[in-house]
Amino acid sequence: MKINKHQTPEIRKQQILLAAEIVLLKYGLQNFTIDQVIAHAQIAKGTVYKYYKTKDQLLAELSIKSVNMMFGEFKKSVSDQESSISKIRAVCMACYQFYCNNSQYYSLLNYFEQHGNEEDREEYLKVSMALQQFIEQIIDEGKKSGEINPNLETQFIDYIIWACCVGVIQFIDSKKSIIPDFKQINQEKLIETFSHIITSGLSI
Repeated sequence: MKINKHQTPEIRKQQILLAAEIVLLKYGLQNFTIDQVIAHAQIAKGTVYKYYKTKDQLLAELSIKSVNMMFGEFKKSVSDQESSISKIRAVCMACYQFYCNNSQYYSLLNYFEQHGNEEDREEYLKVSMALQQFIEQIIDEGKKSGEINPNLETQFIDYIIWACCVGVIQFIDSKKSIIPDFKQINQEKLIETFSHIITSGLSI
């Protein structure tokens, strides 16, 4: 993929990002390097560093796309759900499906949550906050409808759901490689059971 040197700066930046995305999907987060992006884009190293000073700046841009993708899946998952409890369960399942269908993007989100610096996180945090507000709106609707205990703090519920969901997915990801029998367990059923346990604790 060779970049035309006569392209506008914005198009050139997008082409570098496309090369970075291809490298991420092909080699994974652990093996991602700017040198691979340069080789794939067939562009001078100085040109890439003109737009992105570090690997993490490139990953930050891809993280914004990743969280937007996941947010879109969350919205889609609740579109045919009526109750707040069913919406929360649908979001848990959507998070698992995103992990299954977009494993490199999912790994990138976890990496960036832990290692992204403040300078690179501004745009990412805007989407992340919108996602958080989306979940909290569902919770507040559940409180108003009488489905969810109004004495439970909305933000705490949001954080607990997210933390537990990430934890269960991490468990699935780690155990499938070290416990042979784990592949025989219906992982989707495991997530469904988890989401049922979590939402059962929200009821009045």
